[in-house]
Amino acid sequence: MLRDARLRFPWPPPVLVTPQPTLRASVTPASPGVGVRNELTTALYEFDVQSGFDNARLLAGAVPALEADIDLFLHQQQPDGTWRQVQAAESGRLTDELLAFERPPPGGTGWRCTTGPARPPRGWT
Repeated sequence: MLRDARLRFPWPPPVLVTPQPTLRASVTPASPGVGVRNELTTALYEFDVQSGFDNARLLAGAVPALEADIDLFLHQQQPDGTWRQVQAAESGRLTDELLAFERPPPGGTGWRCTTGPARPPRGWT
């Protein structure tokens, strides 16, 4: 057995590519959703996943001003202009929500934010 053997790799070292710059936004649904998603209970933030960047992971986070059950839904725009949900984050935490999506393809993307009550109404279990 050789103690000081040098390892040689036939491939070049990986090239590091810059990720797309961070986007920040603030959205506020007009009304608590309590499980219902519509234009009053959902706020939408649209953005483009740009090509030419190393977008290994898309992270979307939400922090409510007051305790609230925030849910995040990631959508991708389809060639016909419609939107398709590709990921959801529905943890039930009252202080924040985090959504992660691996290797998002370039194109139109949006995330929808809905809120529920901070505490379930009486009689709910």
